[in-house]
Amino acid sequence: MKNFQNVIDLLIETNEKLLNKEIDIETAKAIAQNTQVIINAAKVTLEFAKFTNDTNNFFFGGESIDVTLKKIKIGNKKPYQL
Repeated sequence: MKNFQNVIDLLIETNEKLLNKEIDIETAKAIAQNTQVIINAAKVTLEFAKFTNDTNNFFFGGESIDVTLKKIKIGNKKPYQL
């Protein structure tokens, strides 16, 4: 499984390749945009884990919406209040 160190390494490698003119600016931009999507997804995942107080189920683990809603109700929080 990839981790965020892999993402950081990819960004550093992309920067080095760009500086060495091994890739064009458009390719570097595409990599940076895709990386931002990964980072945003991780932020949502972390917020969900914090919101539900469930650090063991960090990547949702195929949990049903019913279980998620029950956790929200138990936590006595509204879904939009992160």
